[in-house]
Amino acid sequence: MRTVSVWYEGRFNDGQLFDTNREDVAKKEHTFIEGRPYEPLSVILGEHQVISGFEEALEDMQPGDTKTVTLLPQKAYGEKNASYVQTFDKKSLNGQSVNDGDVLHISINRQHRTATVVSQTDTGIILDFNHPLVGKTLVFTLEVVSVNES
Repeated sequence: MRTVSVWYEGRFNDGQLFDTNREDVAKKEHTFIEGRPYEPLSVILGEHQVISGFEEALEDMQPGDTKTVTLLPQKAYGEKNASYVQTFDKKSLNGQSVNDGDVLHISINRQHRTATVVSQTDTGIILDFNHPLVGKTLVFTLEVVSVNES
């Protein structure tokens, strides 16, 4: 079993940061979240703890190595699945006010799900249950802190 600890920056093709575990980068890019632990991410290779392209990029890396990889959707969060876009009766929101683009955390049949509001009418709401990064090409800069072989 190989465990790799890594610093990372995740960006879109245009360079916009969408995630990092580096506090200095998060502060510089105005994405800092108070209370979030900014520390190396430990990944057990072969356990599918991260997206496939991220894991594959770590396979041959050693401590001190840095690498930038571009992941097409099939190696990241996949392509959009139209069946994950569903229409609901607006009454199911129990009077909660939402706007297009809002991210909702809801429970359906005792399963907690995240959805993005696509659009709404007076009586209906269209929710997208696809991962927010689905269909996107992602660019990761990786720096390996340590590798543990056991």
